[in-house]
Amino acid sequence: MALVAPGGKDIENRSYPFPFQCPGKPEWVGLVASGNRPTQAERDYVTTRMRDSGFCMRDILRFWAREHPSQALVGAIEIVGNTTTSESVWYNGGTDFGWVVGRRIQLDCPVTNVDGTQCLRYLRTYPDRRKRNEMTRALYNAGCLPPTSRRRRHRIIIDSDSN
Repeated sequence: MALVAPGGKDIENRSYPFPFQCPGKPEWVGLVASGNRPTQAERDYVTTRMRDSGFCMRDILRFWAREHPSQALVGAIEIVGNTTTSESVWYNGGTDFGWVVGRRIQLDCPVTNVDGTQCLRYLRTYPDRRKRNEMTRALYNAGCLPPTSRRRRHRIIIDSDSN
């Protein structure tokens, strides 16, 4: 998932469709980079897909050269739909569902020390209250959350993954 925030991926593959609260209405998903570092095989795979999706080698090298925080909220994406067919180089096909990515935001200052367990979790249920408030402020400042008075009507789902 960490590749989605900077604009690399337009599809996020999962074994299940995105659980929209209101079908047809996009929803924001906060992105948490896990504590795992990619293996060389994973780096090669991602590099090939980046090249196939139109990234120039300079941008690919910049991506790998910059610091990738682990166990940190690094950004947010807007999920606009599910697909089981796509021409995107990022879509795995087969029995996977593709979560179609709309807008994306990469946080200038990631929120660190966030649980990097892979799961979908509602932000309002995150167990550490201080960390939950810090993530809420970061996502609000990035434009992913509406003003406080209306925030209760919206949900932000935190997703954790290594890439």
